[in-house]
Amino acid sequence: MVEWDPLLEEELGSSLLESYTLAITDVEGTGLETEVLVSAQATAHAFNSLIPGQAYTFRIKATNLVGDSEWSDSTQPLYPGVEPTRPGLITFTSTTRTTITFTFSELTGQDTGGTDASPIPLTYHVYISKDGGTTYELLISTTDALAKTASYLSPGLMHYFKYQAENDIGLLSELSTAYEMMPG
Repeated sequence: MVEWDPLLEEELGSSLLESYTLAITDVEGTGLETEVLVSAQATAHAFNSLIPGQAYTFRIKATNLVGDSEWSDSTQPLYPGVEPTRPGLITFTSTTRTTITFTFSELTGQDTGGTDASPIPLTYHVYISKDGGTTYELLISTTDALAKTASYLSPGLMHYFKYQAENDIGLLSELSTAYEMMPG
């Protein structure tokens, strides 16, 4: 959804506003600009069929009976998409006296904040708590869900793990449920 402020009366010039023209440019794909005419009463327009995670820029001009205004400056590149879904299960695969090895569920398709046809690449942030789940610190950030090992842990102490996904457009999922495991 692209939104803009309506023109003020003193900005209209000598005639009534007839319409707005929006221009969208597919920055990363075709590079082509497409223009869309919208009513003078509109202050927003939804563009459909955009590819999640792909960059687009927008600009606008107004038209009255005298003619067209200048185009506005183009926006910074914007990326359609939503935040990833809340991640699922952490599985503990092995432990030693001071390590815990784990994997976690990888998000795919529309769970990434994109679509099944255009998923958005993700980075996973895994957090660990060594104080019963009161405070967490970042353990690792990774782009895959392959086995990871938490090292230099205190033997006999329960450790809590949770993670979240961040897609390439910078949107974060909710944190997963906390899972606990003790090395040894």
